[in-house]
Amino acid sequence: MLPHHLQQKISLALKQNIQVQSNSVDEPQKRTVRFTPQQTQFLEALQQSLGGKASFNDAVSHLVNLGMQMNEDPFFAYHQAKWQTDNVFKFHIIPSIFINTLLKAISIPEINETKINSKDALFQMLRPHIDKLAKFFNVSSAYLKGEKPFPYVMPYAQPFHHGLLEQMERDSITEFQPIYSLLKYTCPESVGIDTALYAKIEYQLDLYKSINVVKPIGLYAASDIEVIQYEEMAQTLRWRCFNFAIDLNTLNRFSMGTFLPEQPGRGLPCLSQ
Repeated sequence: MLPHHLQQKISLALKQNIQVQSNSVDEPQKRTVRFTPQQTQFLEALQQSLGGKASFNDAVSHLVNLGMQMNEDPFFAYHQAKWQTDNVFKFHIIPSIFINTLLKAISIPEINETKINSKDALFQMLRPHIDKLAKFFNVSSAYLKGEKPFPYVMPYAQPFHHGLLEQMERDSITEFQPIYSLLKYTCPESVGIDTALYAKIEYQLDLYKSINVVKPIGLYAASDIEVIQYEEMAQTLRWRCFNFAIDLNTLNRFSMGTFLPEQPGRGLPCLSQ
């Protein structure tokens, strides 16, 4: 079985139910397939994730098997949406005892405690309010609906948005005592586009529990004027500013719109320079 984050990457291409005619041939069939460089890169990454002595052909075979499973399961999108909605809470490390506190703050009706502790029941209660959840967590509504594989939409080299950081302040939940930060991730290995910018809000749910919500600002070259403008604006607004060095693989993941850590539940990277 493939790791779920790899299932997500190909789910959109397999929404259509394909009618398959069975035949009596049981022996493996030889086929010649030519892959683009991007397809080869993906399959090689998949091969590595399988571990052990998995071959390139094993990666292709696993991918085809997953496609067959998804084609046979009419509820795959529903299960995907449920898993990804739960994933948002796990990534932000929000225990069930704080879910109603959060929902109330974003105008979503409180949920009975027994339903909060059931992934299926919680998802059913949250489905009518997906757009509100998406807005608070700055994730794509399509991600929470199981229609897209990655939570964030990462803009590419967009012009400086003068009011973006101020708008985030206006939209934030003041009762949670927000603290604002600008996060800059730079990849020394990359040529050209080498920097990912995020805005982060830290919310204090109570005396001991805080959560971090991030918003992708965009991908840039470190020398781009937009990077300097966002840094200057953050300093003017008295935001905290942090710089991180990342490898090329991490930059590629950020460009796809993944959560900042590779695995859910790990929280945001340690804020130390």
